[in-house]
Amino acid sequence: MAQFSLSIGRWRMVRIALRKKRTRFEDLRSMARRDQSDVDWLVANGFFNKVGDGLYELTDKGRDAADQGFYEWQPSRPAASAAVSTPVPTPAAQPGAAPKTPKNRGKK
Repeated sequence: MAQFSLSIGRWRMVRIALRKKRTRFEDLRSMARRDQSDVDWLVANGFFNKVGDGLYELTDKGRDAADQGFYEWQPSRPAASAAVSTPVPTPAAQPGAAPKTPKNRGKK
């Protein structure tokens, strides 16, 4: 396992949520343009639980990270993909065929 540091914006959000049982997004904002993406990242990585319309609750992982600003990270194994995507072939031009040109518009 590795320890990573939360960014200062995310760490402040976790510290604000530590003081309350449930917080709203508006309470967590620091008026930066990345606020919504930071909250989405914190929810996706298990620091917050979304409990209602705009309400978030701090998890145990979030409480642990709130003290020093570090969190434990363990890489997950990549999922084996059964189907490998292959590019779709494009139709080849006919050998010896002249390239298509647009029709002359307005000329008779």
